[in-house]
Amino acid sequence: MPSLYRFKPLRNEAEIDRGARPFYDKLQMTKQNNQELSTLIFDLPNKHGAPVPMKWMIVLHGQGDQKESYKEFARELNITGVRFLLVDAPIKTAYGNWWYDPDPSQQEADVLLASKRIAKLVEELVKRENLSYDDLILFGFSAGGRIALAASMMLSKKLAAVVALSPRFVIPEELLKNPSQQTPYFITHGLYDEVIPHQQTLEASKCLAEKENVVFKSYPMGHEICLEEVVDLRDWLNSIL
Repeated sequence: MPSLYRFKPLRNEAEIDRGARPFYDKLQMTKQNNQELSTLIFDLPNKHGAPVPMKWMIVLHGQGDQKESYKEFARELNITGVRFLLVDAPIKTAYGNWWYDPDPSQQEADVLLASKRIAKLVEELVKRENLSYDDLILFGFSAGGRIALAASMMLSKKLAAVVALSPRFVIPEELLKNPSQQTPYFITHGLYDEVIPHQQTLEASKCLAEKENVVFKSYPMGHEICLEEVVDLRDWLNSIL
């Protein structure tokens, strides 16, 4: 199956869990010096005088990646009337940009902090661009999907959509009670994901089971984004926007 991205961690999770303290310490040091989120507005070429974009998609990359990687994703999604706001994760390291420390003891605090930053970004965007919350789509891949899910629950507002592709669906307990009943969710996962088990995301997503507007799709792939998945997402977005 053709793929847009394939995540290849520089260190596998088992190695990190065995106690690679210098790796943890390097991440911890950089957290103190990066208070602002780095963002990039990306518009698809407008060759036919199309109207000004009516929706914004906030795009959150996976661990160790960067916002520029998702220009390709935006071009492939190719959805009319959407402006993309690409965001770098706040922790800058020699291993790329991270949303949270890989050390499990640090993750919940980091996830809450990153989610608060994304929620604040949403609120600032609404004010600055004179938008409604229903004009905004939160998108994330892998760890970015985890932050998109958590931030949407933190906001507890009706958004245009929340999209989480191959997410690590581990959300702080205090936020799980707050998903907006009106926000549509599109969640996907690879059946052969070697980084985040498919079953883990499938089971965790059941916390949204009482919502009627949740789509969960599985694909015969690893930890990546495939073209069939992008086409399905495009069709789904066109059906709800």
